[in-house]
Amino acid sequence: MAPRRSSAPRILGLAALGLLAGVACSEDPCGPHAWWCDPLDDGQWQQRTTPVDDAVLVDFDGDGADEAVALSRDALKITLARGTVFRGFCSNLVLVEKPVALAALPGEVAVALTDPPQVAVFGMDADGRLARRRDIPLSDAPSSLDAADLDGDGAPELVVAVRDAPVVVIDPRTGKQRTYPAGQDPVDLEVGDVDGDGRLDVVVIDFLGEALQVLRGAGDGSLKPPVASPSSQGEFYLALVDHDGDGDLDAVARNASTQTILFHRNDGHGRFSSPTALPLAPAASPTLGLAASPPLRAAW
Repeated sequence: MAPRRSSAPRILGLAALGLLAGVACSEDPCGPHAWWCDPLDDGQWQQRTTPVDDAVLVDFDGDGADEAVALSRDALKITLARGTVFRGFCSNLVLVEKPVALAALPGEVAVALTDPPQVAVFGMDADGRLARRRDIPLSDAPSSLDAADLDGDGAPELVVAVRDAPVVVIDPRTGKQRTYPAGQDPVDLEVGDVDGDGRLDVVVIDFLGEALQVLRGAGDGSLKPPVASPSSQGEFYLALVDHDGDGDLDAVARNASTQTILFHRNDGHGRFSSPTALPLAPAASPTLGLAASPPLRAAW
């Protein structure tokens, strides 16, 4: 069975949980940021947290209850959390390679890594800790990772955006790879049925090409040649969601430098409009990332 794709609110909740993982359950909470644990000159202790860049839910042991896995790029760390209480069991795994993104697989979690570029697949050992099972090498540094059942056999494939321009579809069980062109510089991707044919498609932000590249799924695990829709300079952090409530998936992105949210409306056939920009409210400190959900509708 394919792992359940988490909703935006659940992922946000996981991120909040993971942010506290350094305090609640780490053998060495500070890791490379040991200075966070030192008291300030006025005797007050600094807040001790680990930034979270990605999070997924995985039922590692098949008991029907999900475990949470959170990733911190700067700390080179992935955290496994079990249980529903604040101080439930969890453990950290510090990596040699820099982690980029997570994807949930049945009973496993895939981690996109750089230096060297690869995807590492982790399971859970008998002690309830993350155990590295196999590595899948990549041609260049990954920028994004997702898992989706592209061929309809009930087992998800891994979909990776690689900075030397292809999208790579990987069978996580065998490591077999297929590559597909996706513009000049794919920096983020999302998977969803954007043309309404019942097959999963891949949408990629082509950063240098200033385009959304749509690779339609053939239903057999392969992808068709990309079709470009216009984007804007600096787009990043892609999500697919029915923003306008018309029943198809629109593309929502973010420009972190201009602090705007960019909406691309879907015409129902997988073709996206030029972006409409909406400003973000000013923040006290720079913020990154994006989570989207369908619009709420009032009930009378």
